Amino acid sequence: MPRLHMSIDSFEHLDSFALLILDLIVIPIFFLFKQLMDGMRFTI
Repeated sequence: MPRLHMSIDSFEHLDSFALLILDLIVIPIFFLFKQLMDGMRFTI
């Protein structure tokens, strides 16, 4: 059972790491996309 507990802990750590990467990648892309849409709205 201790082995299973360790694997679950590492899995949670991996999940938080994935969320961190998601925040670092998806949020800047979202803001760039939003600026692009605002620029398109101004040109039209």
